[in-house]
Amino acid sequence: MPFTVSGDDSVTFEMDANEAAKVVGISDFGGDADNITLMGQSAGAISVQLLCLDEKNAGLFRRAFLMSGAGRFPKFAQPRRAEDTHAYWLDFMRLAGCGSLAELRALPLDRLFDAVEQIRAKRKDNSFHTMPVVDGALLPDTVDVLMRRPLPVDTVLGYTAADMYAPLIDRKSTRLNS
Repeated sequence: MPFTVSGDDSVTFEMDANEAAKVVGISDFGGDADNITLMGQSAGAISVQLLCLDEKNAGLFRRAFLMSGAGRFPKFAQPRRAEDTHAYWLDFMRLAGCGSLAELRALPLDRLFDAVEQIRAKRKDNSFHTMPVVDGALLPDTVDVLMRRPLPVDTVLGYTAADMYAPLIDRKSTRLNS
């Protein structure tokens, strides 16, 4: 869930991936630490692209392979400012019967999934609030600002036939063998 890092309450893919790239000794597994390639598909591609836009990741990887989810960030995939998602997550916590993030974390899985179904039925803006958020720490700025200064990373963009396509790719002129 996209909570901010204004305390000890945030764990996100971007933080995990950033820390993993720093901590994991790729050479301990027979890899070349100077030749790391990240790969993501769908939401994973969006996460990898966000890693490629954050200067604190400079030098951690050389290449990125992005499938079905990266590109020019359509409106629905634009990270919102963290404060703009708070009302949604407070509503979710209320539906889950939780008064704090600690209570939400301790919630049994079946009750958590019940709350997910309730909020999906209640609100039509779910995808807008479940994307990464601009919090100034993990995602330092809006994507339109970050895209002006991407990391110098070799990048391959593609899409799968059974997923969303990257808006950067013109389906009429691009044909993949299936």
